[in-house]
Amino acid sequence: MTNAQSFLKVGAIVTALSFSMATCAIEPEAEPVLQDAISWQSLSPTQQQLLAGLEGRWDSLPPAKQRRFSRISDRFMQMSPERQSKVLKRFERWQGMDKSEKQRTRRAYKRFKDLSPEQRKKLRKSFERFQSLTPEQRKKLRQHWLEQREQKQRPERQNQPERQNSPGE
Repeated sequence: MTNAQSFLKVGAIVTALSFSMATCAIEPEAEPVLQDAISWQSLSPTQQQLLAGLEGRWDSLPPAKQRRFSRISDRFMQMSPERQSKVLKRFERWQGMDKSEKQRTRRAYKRFKDLSPEQRKKLRKSFERFQSLTPEQRKKLRQHWLEQREQKQRPERQNQPERQNSPGE
């Protein structure tokens, strides 16, 4: 595995797990204020392989980031192969996004995190129902949502009589 591939894999794991924490309702652990650094040698061989893109700068990372990467690699290793594949696919999708798409995704993630647990549960159920629709049903529903949004964004011109220009205008 090349350094670039290792770095992409690290990025994939970090990014995808960060976003999957929202969908799985996993809350990140609170970081202790004072921590000892984790040496590269103290990581397991599997962790070292997953985090290989960070090896050259591992010692310069703050201990809090080292612990975060260590926990993330632990979680990734505990996932089923199917889940790992899903995480990596999410990262590939993220890598394909332009800057504005990433910003929209971050805002959506923040809005999701700001929801109450009950609202998140309701949203997840709605998403599951949406996922169970056929592609054609999804397309029709998306079109319906777009039309509704456009109607809400239009000014109340429909209820106002049309203004006719006088000759001086």
